[in-house]
Amino acid sequence: MNETTQRTFPKPGTVLTYANAFKVYRELEGYMLSRVYTPSFQSNAGAYDLIMHLEDLASKHGADDGRKLGSLREMMHQFVSERTALANGVNGARFYLHGDAVALAKHDETHLFEIGIDGERLCREFDEFIELLGEESAGTDEYADTYSPYLPKRMAARKTEDGFPKWLAVSLCALMVCFGLSVLAHAIIQFEILSRWLV
Repeated sequence: MNETTQRTFPKPGTVLTYANAFKVYRELEGYMLSRVYTPSFQSNAGAYDLIMHLEDLASKHGADDGRKLGSLREMMHQFVSERTALANGVNGARFYLHGDAVALAKHDETHLFEIGIDGERLCREFDEFIELLGEESAGTDEYADTYSPYLPKRMAARKTEDGFPKWLAVSLCALMVCFGLSVLAHAIIQFEILSRWLV
C-alpha cells in the first residue's frame, strides 16, 4: 500500500457497502503481495499464502524470535478472517448468491460491512518486517542457505571455536567411543577364548 492508499484506507469501525469494502481489501492485499511476490505470481497467491511464506522466510533468515512476527501474524490472520467474512456475507448469505450475478451485485451494493482491521497499522508493521527480513538476509549466500540445514544467524552457535561444526565434532567423539568399546569387547572375548584353550 503506498502512502496515499495508507491515508485513504478506512479506519476501523468505518461502514462500507460490500462492493466498496472488497475494493479496499483487495488494494491492501495487493500491496502486501507486491512487496513479496513477482507480478506474474501475485495472481496465484493470497494473504493466507503470504502469512506462511513470511513465516518460512523469517525462520530461514533467523528473524522469527522477536515480537514483530507475532504481531504481524495476528493482524494478517485478522485480515484473512475479515476477507472470508466479507466473501461469505452474514450467515453465509452472499456465498449462496454466487450462481446469480444480478442478485450478487445487488447484495454487494445494498449490504453494509464494518471495517475491523487497522489497515494503516498492518501496512506499517508489514513494511517494518519486510525491511527486517532484508537486513537479515543481506550478505547471505542464497544457494548455500537453501541447501544448508542451518540458519545463517545461528551458524556460529553450531561451531566450535576453531570453526569446526559442533555436530561433526560430537559425531566423531561418539564414533571414537563406540570404536573404543568395540575394541575393548573384542579384546575381552579373545582373552576368554585364549584362557579356555590354555586351561
